[in-house]
Amino acid sequence: MELTRSIQEAGLESRVSHRSIILPQLGAPGVSAQRVKVYTGFSVVYGPVRAEDIQEFMKLGNKATPEMRLVGFGFTDRIILAPMELVSYGKYLLPAALLLYILGAKNDALLTVFTLIASTVLVPALLPWLPGRSFTVKSAFAGLLGMAAAVPLLHFGTLALAARVLIYVPVASFIGFQFTGCSTYTSLSGVMKEMRASLPVQAVCAAAGLLMLLGGVLWR
Repeated sequence: MELTRSIQEAGLESRVSHRSIILPQLGAPGVSAQRVKVYTGFSVVYGPVRAEDIQEFMKLGNKATPEMRLVGFGFTDRIILAPMELVSYGKYLLPAALLLYILGAKNDALLTVFTLIASTVLVPALLPWLPGRSFTVKSAFAGLLGMAAAVPLLHFGTLALAARVLIYVPVASFIGFQFTGCSTYTSLSGVMKEMRASLPVQAVCAAAGLLMLLGGVLWR
């Protein structure tokens, strides 16, 4: 367990006189308080949601007020996470877009960039308003919005555009789905269930789009 190892490596027992450690409330699902106690001697106390409330929490004798337990997930809470996702997937998709541009597939390079923005920025920004309950569906709609924004700049025929929709929307859906780990209303079992259901559909759609491209001799 990472927490146990960190406590032991830091020699925390020799640095403090007490034997309790405050953890973020939202970290509870990933921590076994009983095991931490057994291996380190420290008792786990779950603190407030926000770090800014820790001092007040301690003044109250390690007691949290209802407000401290309230989990907010408004626009600011969501969009502040977008840069991390943008950088994480940008290091793959931006070089891919550059390669496509060099190879002459300028439309696909543009779609790659729009897909990246849609899946990493539009998903958190528009999460409450995107249709559907699952993150894969919401992210697919975000991908469609990204493609719709790019369409005026593209030069594709109907079938060529349909093939791209089958490729880029599943990519946006897959990337946007990762945001479920940053949200406040998903569970591990729910995430696993959604992943098992969505991955085959995403793969089939992307494969169908690629076959359409190959059948049309890679329309540009």
